Amino acid sequence: MPFPNRHPNPSDLPADEFLLSDGAERVDADDSVEDTWIDSDEDGSAVEHAMLTMHARLRGWLSDNPNGFTLVELLVVIAIIATLIGLLLPAVQSARESARRSSCANNLRQLPLAFQNYESARKVLPPLMRRYGDDKLTPQAAGCEPTMAFRSWSADVLPYLEETAVMSGYDLSNNWWSNATIANPQGGTANVLDTPVDGNRALVRTQFPVLQCPSTPVPNRIQDKIETAASNKPRKTGACGDYFLVAGTGTNFKNLSALSDWPTFALPGATEQWSGCDNSKVNSAVNRPRNSLAKITDGLSKTILLAECAGREDVWRAGQRTPANADNTSGNTACARAQGGAWATNDNPHGFGEKNREWCFQTPIPPELFRVNGSNESGWLMYAFHTGGANIAMCDGSVRFVGEDTSVQVLGQLATRAGGEAVSLD
Repeated sequence: MPFPNRHPNPSDLPADEFLLSDGAERVDADDSVEDTWIDSDEDGSAVEHAMLTMHARLRGWLSDNPNGFTLVELLVVIAIIATLIGLLLPAVQSARESARRSSCANNLRQLPLAFQNYESARKVLPPLMRRYGDDKLTPQAAGCEPTMAFRSWSADVLPYLEETAVMSGYDLSNNWWSNATIANPQGGTANVLDTPVDGNRALVRTQFPVLQCPSTPVPNRIQDKIETAASNKPRKTGACGDYFLVAGTGTNFKNLSALSDWPTFALPGATEQWSGCDNSKVNSAVNRPRNSLAKITDGLSKTILLAECAGREDVWRAGQRTPANADNTSGNTACARAQGGAWATNDNPHGFGEKNREWCFQTPIPPELFRVNGSNESGWLMYAFHTGGANIAMCDGSVRFVGEDTSVQVLGQLATRAGGEAVSLD
């Protein structure tokens, strides 16, 4: 038996009340809908019903208000929208920063795992840095081990972060800034990179996301250090990272922290530097107290391996940026550089309180900035662009967030591997 025709005949409706040829509704003067002939169990019927209802009511409202919104009503609506945006914007920004901070922490979780894999394969931790003799243009000083060329820990660790394809082209016997077949440049124009390049010099310009914190306001930076013409040193360029290997505490830690019972000598972190030249060998193949996880007697969960030192080579002090100008030629009063920005440079790692001054910036670092997020200059502490603190990675692979009010003494104790302190961030 066919269904009865539930739809009224359009010809039976007054002209003003016929809305759509296939979806009409009867509308009272009070703008309410008398009946609806859309079955709620049909696909899309609820949406169509709502649209028709809104259409009818809007038409009724417009018939009662032929001139539309008044200026006052329009301003009120705009004010309400602006207020809602003002209320929502901080929440949106907070959510975005939370996601960036989480991504940064994820980067820092991957790095200690790469250190552990390196140690498992080689029975030794990668050193803070490798260096021999001086860093003049000579590719290899006499009496040095063949793979002791200047570089940071990154070149050793990146192959254990699934970057083997890229790092397979890195020459461990050549300095990180060196061309393979082209003479290394000296001098030059700041912010105009030299070309052509090949070998390590080309490879270290690679930007690795795993070495960058997403919260850093100036991403994909390039270190470009121009030396004085008389120094006979090469121009050093390379992509920057936002993390550094913590080298324990330096000789200035006691003075900067104002801790009377802290030693005046440097205390080692999880791993140490490696130099292999003649009588100056330090942790070399001939005279080496092997760096290993077993030497971290304070505990892997209580010893910092890596921390944020974001934004280098731009100088950041308490949220204020001075753009990098690493032209160290004589008389350049604009010279400013947060040393150690390039991920490949042997200047990347540093100990807390390793230095007590800026590299070339004309304004000394205020001592009160010896705190978390105080300054990103080499030899200071950690620096990040997260609200209220910075991420650190412990030797066991865990990541902690340290607040800006964290005790400097606690940070110093966590930076050393064998101090015997019973301290943690919990």
